[in-house]
Amino acid sequence: MTGTIIYCIGRKRSLADGPPIRARGLGGGGVRLIPYQELVAVVGDATEERYQVSRANVRAHSEVIDEVMERSDVLPLRFGEVAPDDEEARKLLLEQQYDGLLQRLDRVRDRVELALRVSFDEARLFDEIRAVREDLVNAGQRAASFEDRVSVGQSIAQVVDNKRERASEMILAELEPLAVEVVTNELTSDMMVLNAAFLVDRSRLQEFDERVRTLGERETGRLVFRYVGPLPPYSFVDLRIPAEAEEAEAVHA
Repeated sequence: MTGTIIYCIGRKRSLADGPPIRARGLGGGGVRLIPYQELVAVVGDATEERYQVSRANVRAHSEVIDEVMERSDVLPLRFGEVAPDDEEARKLLLEQQYDGLLQRLDRVRDRVELALRVSFDEARLFDEIRAVREDLVNAGQRAASFEDRVSVGQSIAQVVDNKRERASEMILAELEPLAVEVVTNELTSDMMVLNAAFLVDRSRLQEFDERVRTLGERETGRLVFRYVGPLPPYSFVDLRIPAEAEEAEAVHA
């Protein structure tokens, strides 16, 4: 064993008196609770100093947090956060950050994350560009020099950017009023319109789902919606073990 891996923080009253957590976690060794006042850290034995970010490992990590979320408000830690031992995890995370952790739990109380990625339908997008900017299409076909092709490409990219901005603003205008907080993340492809996470009260989940469904149906053939949730509030919690724990781990190693 090389230390204690920490999956998440939850509320003691929701977890300590209930059944054991079934998820086995990284390495399949099972998980346990470290209590401190009103909080618990959900942890397991770390068998590696640094865990590879593989599909199997990320799934094992997520399964623990997902199960905790069914019973408690939850603050997920970053993947692979390892403390030297249980005592260091309790001291550096639960004790020293106690008030801040309670405030963060209150912030996500009865709330979940909903992730939405929206992309252009590529064929439909360029049909629309061709319909309204035939001059660009014709210019692209006539462009002989490298400089001309670059210029046409930049002009088309600007048209796409304008369409992306309008579509993104439209979607956010529909969904932001239903969310407590919104985080817009980096776009990962040229065809992506929006990559956003919404922190939503559980009481508004159905309303939010229906709004996304309505948007998707209205934009069928033009935009492609990929909608996932409910999830733990990964995008709204940036929690990791303090640097002191990493230093202590290096000394123990």
